[in-house]
Amino acid sequence: MKNIIVAIFIIIVGFAIGWYIVRPKAPSQLGILQKGTPNTSPAPEKGTYNPVEVPVSGKPADTGEAKGGIRTSGGVVSETLVSYTDDGFHEPVVYIKLGSTVLFQNNSSRDLWIASAPHPTHTAYPEFDQKKSVGRGGSYTFTFTKVGAWKYHNHMMPDQTGIIVVQQ
Repeated sequence: MKNIIVAIFIIIVGFAIGWYIVRPKAPSQLGILQKGTPNTSPAPEKGTYNPVEVPVSGKPADTGEAKGGIRTSGGVVSETLVSYTDDGFHEPVVYIKLGSTVLFQNNSSRDLWIASAPHPTHTAYPEFDQKKSVGRGGSYTFTFTKVGAWKYHNHMMPDQTGIIVVQQ
């Protein structure tokens, strides 16, 4: 009897530890500011948006070292690919240089509508808005002309987000 109680206790503890590891994370644990959360970051320069804390020392995509770059025949990356699957965006944070283009490819079973934060108004970078959805195999490209950390989401599934960090 004592062995059965110990075994049950071990199983319960194992499940609790497993749940803790794989449980959904709150946005605040992922470093994403929520509505009503004070942003203690210094005010961004005019024409930039920095609603989230992201390292700005990452390698820009057009160095040819970022994942998802689409190479031209000359070996220079002309676009950066962000793949969208049923699990969300493949690269949650992408670093690019000012003037670079990002191709958002829908590889999911549902519709995709890329739009800037915040949902549903898309006012952080209003031009960065697909304004319509596309099905599986569809895509959207956008050329970034403003420096900053630009949070975006799938307007059809607003909890699926990513960030494009545009550097000079």
